[in-house]
Amino acid sequence: MVNSISPLEELRCESERLQRYFANDQQALLEGITDKVIPLVNSVVSDEFMPLKEQHIVCGDGGSALVIHYTSVNTVIKMFRNYIEKGRSYLRLYDTFHFNDPDEGKYLMSKLDLINHPKLKDLMDKKNSRCAYVASFIIPENSEQTNAADVRDNLVFWRTYGREGAGCSIMTSVPAARLLKVRYGLVEEDALLIADKIEEVLTSRKSIIMEAIKPVMGLSFDSVKRVLKGALNLALSEEVESIFYLYKSRYYDYEKEARIIKTVPSIKAAGDEIFFEDNLGAREIRHYYNDAGLPVSRLLGSGSLVTLGPCVPYKENMAYYLEYLKEKSGLTGSCIVQSDVSYRSSS
Repeated sequence: MVNSISPLEELRCESERLQRYFANDQQALLEGITDKVIPLVNSVVSDEFMPLKEQHIVCGDGGSALVIHYTSVNTVIKMFRNYIEKGRSYLRLYDTFHFNDPDEGKYLMSKLDLINHPKLKDLMDKKNSRCAYVASFIIPENSEQTNAADVRDNLVFWRTYGREGAGCSIMTSVPAARLLKVRYGLVEEDALLIADKIEEVLTSRKSIIMEAIKPVMGLSFDSVKRVLKGALNLALSEEVESIFYLYKSRYYDYEKEARIIKTVPSIKAAGDEIFFEDNLGAREIRHYYNDAGLPVSRLLGSGSLVTLGPCVPYKENMAYYLEYLKEKSGLTGSCIVQSDVSYRSSS
């Protein structure tokens, strides 16, 4: 039988190992901290916040959930082309700085009692950047394809997320454990419980993590202490931020939205990269993270359905072109259809 230890215990053991072998070698110590300790710190912090996220996890039959993702036609074309040219292409997770709604991530904060939660208030006062990456999906009220049709080809969603009807929707199944449901509306009692839990992580649970890394923190190198404290505070800050994107006002409850949320520490812990793309000459660079857990072979493969919006120019020609790209990519299991909604674009 293989003995498994918790990430916290593994963190403690790794700290003791580095202290034992590299107490007098600052360079080797810093390399060990970067390669081993910091990823473990990120993992432990993520575990500490899991109780707050568990109530948001989407449950689907067989470990998967049927979802609808609205995007641009150009994005789907690029997904097919990248798969043809590179043999791989992934769904993009967008930097939250580029969300259309400037109030994204602020609803929960407005409900929290920061006065009676000084550690949380201190964290929010010091935080001056947003570092979460998000992909959003709509979850049908049940997983039957016939009922999901009302979501993948919906006038409200075409207006809100489908580029005024000029975009498209992708209906497919994704790993349910990756998805977190957005909660709409929050009563005072629930907001207090959330604030209490966050405050607990920022105080007593943080102290336990600090105790685990004490073997290396106790060494005389100031640079080591700065690196470790900075990594821990960053992980805590960004996990708190990821919680914020799971709550929105009750006025948005028609969305039935679920999200995949990744923070910078979780991306780095996985050894992945954050990419940058010039968004067709736009003034700002659009940041995104290619999530390898959602490859195009899943999104545009067997069983997926791409619906062209009601205002896509030359829909018939575009449908033929996507069929051509689909055949060339070898992802022949997907189906491409046109919207049945009657909708005149405002543009």
